[in-house]
Amino acid sequence: MSKKALTSIELLLSLAIISLILAISTPFYLSLYTRSKTESILKEIEATVHRTKIKALASELDDDWGIAIGIDNKITIFKGNSYSSRNTTYDESSKIESGMDIENDQEIIFSKGSALPNITPTIVLKNINEDIIQIYIDPYGNTKIQ
Repeated sequence: MSKKALTSIELLLSLAIISLILAISTPFYLSLYTRSKTESILKEIEATVHRTKIKALASELDDDWGIAIGIDNKITIFKGNSYSSRNTTYDESSKIESGMDIENDQEIIFSKGSALPNITPTIVLKNINEDIIQIYIDPYGNTKIQ
């Protein structure tokens, strides 16, 4: 009768192959994960700018509407003509995920009725890989990724 069992060399070889596969695939996975998070925050900023613009265009609650991007590490839609003097009851906020950084905090006010922004900023987003993405808001309140 012969017994079949793994020898020490076979076990070490198997562990080496598994370690090699993990070492090769981990950077790829982390890169993919970071790219996914970056695309997610870009889409969230675009959607939030669009939502704020619609609120201003509809003159919702008969006031201007603004968006604060990066302030308190959040993206916040607010009612009024200033983030600091806003009524927080109407705030809609979402937290910016860790590993993402808004380089220059922005406060953009969209005029009631016309929905035109008071400024045309470029929002600079940097991810954990130091990739820099710029989102430009044009004079009509449309977003463009650069």
